[in-house]
Amino acid sequence: MEKEIKIRNGKIELTGLFEHNSHKKVAVITHPHPLYGGNMENSIVEILQEELKKNKYSTLRFNFRQVYEPLTDKDSQEDLNIAVNYLKEKGYLDKILICGYSYGSWISTLVIANGLKCHETIMISPPVGFLDYTGIKKISCSGLAVTGINDDIAPPELVKETINNLNPGIKLKTIKGCDHLYSGYTKELRKIISDYLLN
Repeated sequence: MEKEIKIRNGKIELTGLFEHNSHKKVAVITHPHPLYGGNMENSIVEILQEELKKNKYSTLRFNFRQVYEPLTDKDSQEDLNIAVNYLKEKGYLDKILICGYSYGSWISTLVIANGLKCHETIMISPPVGFLDYTGIKKISCSGLAVTGINDDIAPPELVKETINNLNPGIKLKTIKGCDHLYSGYTKELRKIISDYLLN
């Protein structure tokens, strides 16, 4: 069962939900843009947490501090690093998976490109049609990218081009008929995530 936690770093305090299932496998999940209602209780973030739990991952989802304050990408990147360091201080060192949905995927990619060591990454609808990925360095970890065929924020062809530039080892899965919100397609999303984690 998830427990609410407070992650403190200097004057910064983040609210999170943490569940321990294993010291060997742990995942951090980042949420969509707060300006559009994104927070750690977003339905796609919850699906990620549930599928990771089924696959014996310990999980941490948290609110960027900007859920309550004006948003900057720099602060969001710092928040993710703080969350990862919290896990490392607790002894979760072996296999760290960084997951993100929409804006959360963008922040995760920036942090990994800037040197965060992780085992792999899951990108749900990386917002390549909305934010500029062209200046991001290659990332060291492979993983999974998922988007809908009708997702205009994460158009499949542009997602494919972007992830190939970031790391050719990232697999792309698409869902027919699906847009950025996954309404009516959560079953398909769950299966893609579950199949990936089982392999």
